[in-house]
This record gives sequence, structure tokens and C-alpha cells, in this order.
Amino acid sequence: MVAPKVIFDVPVGSDKNRRLFERDSIFRQLWTADQWVDDVLDGLNVIEAHTELHLDDNMTDDLVIALGR
Repeated sequence: MVAPKVIFDVPVGSDKNRRLFERDSIFRQLWTADQWVDDVLDGLNVIEAHTELHLDDNMTDDLVIALGR
């Protein structure tokens, strides 16, 4: 059986996230929310997507995505 919905979050390409990720040596592709929905997830059924901006300096700004069948 396949899950009818999948909900996940990904860091988005915000100025805050770019500053956070400069601290480590891991390359990270930071797409904007529109790039995630329009390009990366193209062809999938995105039923909802919204950006969560976090005030805490150590928390990333994220795009929360819900995919459905």
C-alpha cells in the first residue's frame, strides 16, 4: 500500500539559510519555494506548500510540502 499523503519539509534558499549553511563544509542546494514547487517537484501532486520562517537563529527557514495521489 502506498501512503495517500506524504508531508515533509526542506530548507529553502533564504538569506538566513545561506548564512547558516556557510558554517559547515557540506554543499547544499538551496532552491526557493517556487523552484521547489515548480521545478523540483514538477509532475508530482503538490496539494499544499507553505514557507515557515523561524525566528530562532539556529533553525532553518523551511518549505513544508504535502504530496497526494
